[in-house]
Amino acid sequence: RDIAAALAEVGEREQARKVFDRALQVAEGIERAWWQAGMLRDIAAALAEVGEREQARTVFDRALQVAEGIEDADKRAEALQDIVAALAKAGEGERAVEVAQRIPANRDWHLPQIAGVLVEADDKENFKRLLIPCAYYLDAAYAMGGLLAKVYPQQAVAIAEVMMRGAEA
Repeated sequence: RDIAAALAEVGEREQARKVFDRALQVAEGIERAWWQAGMLRDIAAALAEVGEREQARTVFDRALQVAEGIEDADKRAEALQDIVAALAKAGEGERAVEVAQRIPANRDWHLPQIAGVLVEADDKENFKRLLIPCAYYLDAAYAMGGLLAKVYPQQAVAIAEVMMRGAEA
């Protein structure tokens, strides 16, 4: 993956495609779904970084398919969060939020983590789509308050006041 990305960055597109294809073959041969989903996620992220958007989408699709087949709900949630974060970093915020809705466990932890990645990606619209799902969990709501202050620093005092009133209630 790293070699392919480096080749693409220096203009060796054809050679990079061959290396990416080989990385995908290796990833498909990994038997443990957890590791396979992670490898596919990394390859998709690298493809997105070098501008291969269509192929990245295809590989993200495969990573999601593998991750959703993980039997352990906690492991599945972690794999999905990692893929969603990579999607958000790749500029696929809308899709990231859609997939985030399918996270089966520990949503109070995973959703604010994903929201943080969306903030880092400067994707305010999709960040705001996670406000309501996070409102169902106290810890997540507090985390989102902190992120709201980052997104809207001019409103940080007002956000803090509202959260302090909520804590008193």
